[in-house]
Amino acid sequence: MRALDIVDVLRMHKPLYFDMEKKLTNQQLSDRNRKIQDKSALLLRQTISDLIFDDPDLGIRIRSEEDQNDKGVDFEIELEGGGRSFLLFKIQNKGILKLNPLKKEKTKALFSYQIDIKNLRHYRYDIPVALVFTVCDITNKKVYWHSVQLDDELDERMLAAEQSSKRSIQLYIKLSKTEVIGPPVTEHTGPVKTVILGQKEEHVSA
Repeated sequence: MRALDIVDVLRMHKPLYFDMEKKLTNQQLSDRNRKIQDKSALLLRQTISDLIFDDPDLGIRIRSEEDQNDKGVDFEIELEGGGRSFLLFKIQNKGILKLNPLKKEKTKALFSYQIDIKNLRHYRYDIPVALVFTVCDITNKKVYWHSVQLDDELDERMLAAEQSSKRSIQLYIKLSKTEVIGPPVTEHTGPVKTVILGQKEEHVSA
C-alpha cells in the first residue's frame, strides 16, 4: 500500500485512530503516575527511616495500608515510648516530580496541590483517627505535609468551589513543612518533629 493510501485510510477512520492514540497516551500517563507514586512511597519510608536512625528512642512503626480498601490511607504510623503506644495516625501520600512554589508575594512561601473535594471531605470527616496529607517531591527528595483535619478553612473553600460547580480545590502547603513524622497537636502548621518529640516526653513521663 502506498503512503498516500495509508493516510487516506487514517482519514477515513479518524475517530478510531485518534481514540487509539488517546488510549495509548492515557496508558503511558498512568504508568508514569504509578512510577511517581511508587517513588514517593519509597521516599516517605526513607525519610522516616532516617528519623529513626537519628533518634532510635523515638519508637516509630510504619505499616503500609495500600493493599487495603480504606480509601485515602497509604500508611499507618504508630509512636511508642515507655513500653506503650501513645500516638497513632494515618498518612495519605502523594508524589510529584518537582514542586513549583507560588510566585505571588503573599503566597511565595507556599506551593499548591490539587485535590478532589470528595476525597478531601473523606479525609476530614470519615477517618476516625488523625490523618496527615503528605506530598513527596521526588526530584529534590523532600516530603511536605498538611494536617487537613485541622485546617478548618478548607470547609469554606470546598463549599465555595461546589457552588461554582467545581470538583476540586488547591491545597496550599508551606514550603517549610518538611520532616514528616506525625500530625501537629493544636494547629496545622509548624515543625512536626518538634511537636511529636514534645508529645513523647509528655506521655512517657506521665
